[in-house]
Amino acid sequence: FPVVWTLLYLMMGYASYVVWRSDAPRRQIDHALVWYGAQLAANFVWSPLFFQWNVYLAALLCLVVMLFLVIVTMVRFWKVDRKAGLLIIPYLCWGLFAAYLNAGVWVLNR
Repeated sequence: FPVVWTLLYLMMGYASYVVWRSDAPRRQIDHALVWYGAQLAANFVWSPLFFQWNVYLAALLCLVVMLFLVIVTMVRFWKVDRKAGLLIIPYLCWGLFAAYLNAGVWVLNR
């Protein structure tokens, strides 16, 4: 997992840099980066919910919110720079996989 997360964060960081340095209108860039920050915050909240507090349903709901935010971020990034949007796709896929695993843990521990 650490290798995957390292690659994902490198790709996300580069995507945000591409957006930040874009020649797109400043307002469009700022909106994209706000969504990016929101999904990072949701990502941050998920870990303690799942690993520290073992509240698996709450963690799953947090992941659903995070996935929504990731999709919006991907679309916003795409509108600023296609490459930036494409760089978010592996993160979305990993988030979907994490949601699947989280749902399984929740079901098995009910």
